[in-house]
Amino acid sequence: MARREAVTKQMATRYATAAKKDEGLMLDKLCALTGWTRRHPRRAPLAPATPTLARTPRPRIHDEEVLEPLRSDWATFGALARAADSRGETAAHRVGREA
Repeated sequence: MARREAVTKQMATRYATAAKKDEGLMLDKLCALTGWTRRHPRRAPLAPATPTLARTPRPRIHDEEVLEPLRSDWATFGALARAADSRGETAAHRVGREA
């Protein structure tokens, strides 16, 4: 595995600056060394790494005053759903329709 990583790292630097004809030859060599198909190295290890941006957290929709009753309701409805599931009922049975 370490050998494969070393080979792909070295090839990635040369692949980035290679001509189109040379890229094809490099892909053939890499596939012969690693056992990959041509599709894998073109998409994953030889592609330039793009930095992942940190996502900003979403703003809260409800404040704590609203969340407390909601948590109570969610717990109640969750318990009812688990009880119905343990009896073998489906969501359609709970509403009054057949499944």
